[in-house]
Amino acid sequence: MLSIRFNTSSRFSLSFLESVMVLPESEELSGYYMALGEFVSAFSEAEFMVQLLLWQRCKIDYTTSLVFFRGMGLKQQIDAIRAIHKEHQTDIDPVLDEALSQLVVILGVRNDILHFGFHLQEGDEVAYVRNHKRTQDPKKIKEIPISPKILRDMVLDLSKINYRVGLFTDLTLAELDTKTFEEQKKNLSRIPFLYKLPSQEKKSRKNRHTKK
Repeated sequence: MLSIRFNTSSRFSLSFLESVMVLPESEELSGYYMALGEFVSAFSEAEFMVQLLLWQRCKIDYTTSLVFFRGMGLKQQIDAIRAIHKEHQTDIDPVLDEALSQLVVILGVRNDILHFGFHLQEGDEVAYVRNHKRTQDPKKIKEIPISPKILRDMVLDLSKINYRVGLFTDLTLAELDTKTFEEQKKNLSRIPFLYKLPSQEKKSRKNRHTKK
């Protein structure tokens, strides 16, 4: 068992601990963590629904699919679904296509949150996910606003994605007649997605990340 000890009397050690440990010290931060938990849970459900759709598109059994697609990332799975349609020269349904595109956007935000964390500074109305400690290229610096409302908007979007992707799974298709299927698609297409990825062109606010 690896044991790591910090000399807490060292100014450097204390500074390091403060920089890597973010504890919920207020109701505001607690709200962020609660919304983040809801987001992670909803994301995992949408991720499984995409996996299920891919397995069925490949027409292989569940047990074989667990082996065949082991280690395949979500973006790769979405790309594979699109590739299957392309190889079969069939257009992917717009209702499904829009859902997969929105999931790719949310996947990027999810990855940034997990890799970079979020930081709530005094005076900011929302927290920010920043990658400034991972790159030296100013053009590659990203700053994404995050708040409980933004996280819950993505949770709602993930629920819509679940319904849209689930509509095209074999089990659902077997249960619905053509008329009901088309009605379901029409109803789902009327419900817009909420989350929009902010433009990264307006990062000039004196670059807050340079202050820390």
